[in-house]
Amino acid sequence: MPTIAGLIFLALALTIIISGSRQIYNILIRGHAPFVFSRRRAIKKIIADLNLADGQIFYELGAGGAPLLRRLAGRYPQVKFVGLEYAFIPWLLGTILCLPYRNIKINKQNFWRADLSQADFIYCFLNVRVMAELENKLTTETKNKATIISYIFRLPNTEPAKILEIGQEKIYFYEVNRLDKSN
Repeated sequence: MPTIAGLIFLALALTIIISGSRQIYNILIRGHAPFVFSRRRAIKKIIADLNLADGQIFYELGAGGAPLLRRLAGRYPQVKFVGLEYAFIPWLLGTILCLPYRNIKINKQNFWRADLSQADFIYCFLNVRVMAELENKLTTETKNKATIISYIFRLPNTEPAKILEIGQEKIYFYEVNRLDKSN
């Protein structure tokens, strides 16, 4: 007769195997971005450049463990931080790591289906293919004057307002600027 601990271990192992297989399929077949943390030096550079105001909303697409959100949340307690993560294991990791922060919510959600219209800032560390496919959503569904920050991978058809460099790596800042939007 299996023990409770053995059953829990088996259930956890099966969850990891199934989730990992799904993640590999999504990366190799569907072209999704892999689960990779942003580098600490990039996070420091972004934080040094940002000046968030109370009441603003900051999203991270493909948040994973949400290292940028966690660093910002302590500095800006009156800003709402939302991480969107679709894959189970990175979502679980992000949720656990963000428990100490009252102003961070990690949603298990596909960012393609997310309403980004209230975001003042959106951070992405995805890949070339996803950024190209995401460009229209980011530039048309976000509020006027929203700032989009992309680590390493740029939006192919939009000029960045600013570029920060860390050696060979770049951090792109885009400002959504549409005259036809009233918000």
